[in-house]
Amino acid sequence: MRTENVLLQTLHKRKSDCLIIWRDEEISSSNILALIESYKHFLIDQGIIAGSVVGLRSDFSPAAIALLIILIEIKAIIVLLPSDDKFINSNITLNNLTEIAVIEHLVELSPEQKLSYVRLKPKSYPNHYKSLRQADASGLVLFSSGSTGKPKVIVHNFELLLQKFKDYRKQLRTVAFLFFDHIGGINTLCATISANGCLIIPEERSPDRVFSTIENHCGELLPTSPSFLRLSLASEVHRRYELKYLKRITYGTESMPQSLLNRLNEVFPQVQFSQTYGLSEIGIMRAKSLESSSLWVKLGGEGTQTRVINGELQIKAPSAMIGYLNAPDPFLKDGWLNTTDRVEVNGEYIKFLGRSSDIINVGGEKVYPQEIESLLLTFPNVTDVVVYGKKNPVVGEIVCAKIQMTTPNDKRLQIKQMQQFCRQHLSPYKIPRIIEIIDTDLSYNARGKKERSSLKDSIK
Repeated sequence: MRTENVLLQTLHKRKSDCLIIWRDEEISSSNILALIESYKHFLIDQGIIAGSVVGLRSDFSPAAIALLIILIEIKAIIVLLPSDDKFINSNITLNNLTEIAVIEHLVELSPEQKLSYVRLKPKSYPNHYKSLRQADASGLVLFSSGSTGKPKVIVHNFELLLQKFKDYRKQLRTVAFLFFDHIGGINTLCATISANGCLIIPEERSPDRVFSTIENHCGELLPTSPSFLRLSLASEVHRRYELKYLKRITYGTESMPQSLLNRLNEVFPQVQFSQTYGLSEIGIMRAKSLESSSLWVKLGGEGTQTRVINGELQIKAPSAMIGYLNAPDPFLKDGWLNTTDRVEVNGEYIKFLGRSSDIINVGGEKVYPQEIESLLLTFPNVTDVVVYGKKNPVVGEIVCAKIQMTTPNDKRLQIKQMQQFCRQHLSPYKIPRIIEIIDTDLSYNARGKKERSSLKDSIK
C-alpha cells in the first residue's frame, strides 16, 4: 500500500504560514504549493511519470523543495546530484554520475533558479529500480562521498524514509546547513516541514553567514558538523552575533573531539548540544545524548535496532536502503548492517571511538586518531589537527599529525613542545612520531569529513 506524502499533506494544512526563509524573504506554504502545481505540469509534459529516474541537481531553495515534493507525489525515482562542481570528486564528472545512476531525465536549477531540462538515454534499467516500480513507491538515490574512487550509488524506498516523520516533532526554526543531496539535509528538510517548523536557508555555509542568518531570523536549531563548529569558534562568531534564540545545536557526519565539545559548552551555555547519527544506507536515527557535554548517546526509534559485535556497531532498520547499484550487498545474512564504527558500551548508551579503517596499529596496539586529535586541540594556538597512520617496517604503523596553528612562529620549538605535551598525557605508542605544522587548510572531503586515507600511503 502506498504511503501518503506527509510533506504535501503538511503544506495543505498550513497554507498561510511561513515555511521557508530564503535570501531574507519569507516563503509561505501557499507559495510552495503554487510552485508545485507549476512544476507538476512541466514534469508531466516532459514525460516524467511513476518510476521515471529523475536527476535533480540543486542546493536548497524553494524551487528545489517544490520539485522534490512533486517528484515524490509522482512516485518518480529521485537521484539527488551535488549542486557545486567542487563537491564532485576530481576523478568523477557529472556525466559519470548520471551514467552510474542510470538517469533518464536531468533537471537542474542554477543559482539564479533558472530551470533546465535534458532527456537522457540510459543503456539499462537496474533491478532495484524495477522493485520500486513494482512497489508503486517513490525512490531516493544518493551517492557516497567517493573521496578516493567511484562513489557508491545508494537506492532507498523514499516512502519508508518518510514514515518516521508522521510522528510528532518539536516545531523549530531550523537552519538548512547540511547539503540538499545529503541524507542529513533531506532529514532536516523533512523533519522541519512535517513538524510545521520554518526552514532557514543561509546563502553561504561560512561561519559568518550562518550565524548572521541565525541572528537575523531567530534561528533555534542548527544541525551541523564538528568541523564547522571548530571553525566557528576560531572565527569567534559568538562575539559578533546575538544568538539568544538559538536553543539547540546537533552535530554529526564525523567524530566530535571531547575537548571541542567542552569548549562549545563554555562558549554557548544557553545551547543544548546533541549528537546525531546516521548513514546514507539507513537514514538518520533517533538519538539522545546523555547530556550536553557528553559523547555518550542512545540510538533507536521507529523500529530501529542496534547491537555491538566485536566492538563494532551494527544496525537493523525498516528504513534501510534497498541496496547499491554498483557494489555488493553490505547486509549480513540476518539483515543487519555492520557500520564499521568502533564503539564503547555503557548500558543503553554508546560512545563512538572512530571508524575501524582509521585505527592505527602500532606494534599490535590500537590507536584511535580522535583521542589524540582531541588532546592536541587543547594545545595553545592549535586551530585544527588531523592524526593518521603511516606504514613502518618495524612496528607496522606509526602515528603522525598535521597541525594548523594561529601563530606558527618557531615551528621546530612548537613541535618539540607538542611532543613533550603528548608524553605527559599519552601512552608511548600513542605519541605522534611525526608532527608537521602546515600553513594551508587541512583536507576535508565533500561531506566535511577529514581525509586520512590519502595520508597513509608512504613508508617512513
